[in-house]
Amino acid sequence: MSTIVNGTKSKSCQVKFGIPQGTSVLGPIFFSMFCNDLPEIMQGDDGEIEMFADDTTIYVIGPNPDSVASILNEMVRKLSWWCLKNLLTVHTGKTEYMLLGCAWFIGPLQQIKLDVPVIKLVNTKICLGLKVDSCLKWDVHALEVVESFNKKLNLLKSFHFLPLQARLDLYFMVILPSITYGILIWGSVGKTMFDNLERIHIRAARLIYQYA
Repeated sequence: MSTIVNGTKSKSCQVKFGIPQGTSVLGPIFFSMFCNDLPEIMQGDDGEIEMFADDTTIYVIGPNPDSVASILNEMVRKLSWWCLKNLLTVHTGKTEYMLLGCAWFIGPLQQIKLDVPVIKLVNTKICLGLKVDSCLKWDVHALEVVESFNKKLNLLKSFHFLPLQARLDLYFMVILPSITYGILIWGSVGKTMFDNLERIHIRAARLIYQYA
């Protein structure tokens, strides 16, 4: 295997294990086949594991934070053992946990450990493109949607020279789907947030049709 950067080719190197990322359409398929037995090691626990490509999420439901932490620690221990057995490494810098509930929890929490490192407790986390907070309010995600929408309209404005149909295609095929992604889930936010989105939609229409 070799790479080319700015027209200069590197020395060739033999790849003894795995498939280099981005070099084969079979890579994602082989990875899924390699790790598809991971959920089986969690059977019998009170938690569940969901996988999407190389992104793995563990869910635990319990009557109190201590029981949840105990179950989660056991599941994390099994996950660590599986990774060690299969010559994989968990990215500890990207591994976090969040306590979901109707209100903020006040009080000491049992530590969740992945081998030696302590897993960081967070109040918000992006899961498959949706920003989830610990109270499941969706306000934080909606605010990010508004901010992203405004930035994308600046991109639309820079393409003012394109024909009308091209501007419409750019908006409906590229910009709008990225804004409404997951709206069936986060669309329960209040009227004020949707009023903000509506104003940005009006601004988009003015840019597309080049109204003053």
